[in-house]
Amino acid sequence: MPDPLDGKAFAAPKPARLHLGGVTIRLARDDADTEAMIELGRLLHAESRFRHLPYDEARLRELGKLGLAKGNPGLLMAERGSKIVGMAVVMLGEHYFSKALAATVQLIYVTPEARGGAAAVNLLRAIRRWSAQNKAVDLHINVTTGIDATRTDRFLRHMGFKQTGGNYVLEGVGG
Repeated sequence: MPDPLDGKAFAAPKPARLHLGGVTIRLARDDADTEAMIELGRLLHAESRFRHLPYDEARLRELGKLGLAKGNPGLLMAERGSKIVGMAVVMLGEHYFSKALAATVQLIYVTPEARGGAAAVNLLRAIRRWSAQNKAVDLHINVTTGIDATRTDRFLRHMGFKQTGGNYVLEGVGG
């Protein structure tokens, strides 16, 4: 089936409040940013319930190239000074029941030392802006990493999200 979004251009979000807590949010600009996100992803992978799976850098580079070339997925980086302290990957796609667009956060990650500060707040604000500028009717975040789900739930509710269900996993099926 052809990709209904193939060839569409996506808007770059305007930066979230650039200096809230000294954290700046920006889109990834080049292969060096993709590599930095891959390295940060290593921390996410090691901390998450996905750590038993192989970490596939080649796959991540391909996603990075797609994001850099087409803007979908949106690749957002949180920086404090010159250090990357967080990142998010957000995809735009059609709803299953409709051609209406939805944005889905594939991942949002903030380093342990930057948690509880401005990085996650600024990332979510930038994700919301990116989603709105790209005409998404909904913004979905699925919490699946197993990293402090209770704290994440409180944070997302505080940021205006509502719970609509849950995430369940049956590990080891077929493998």
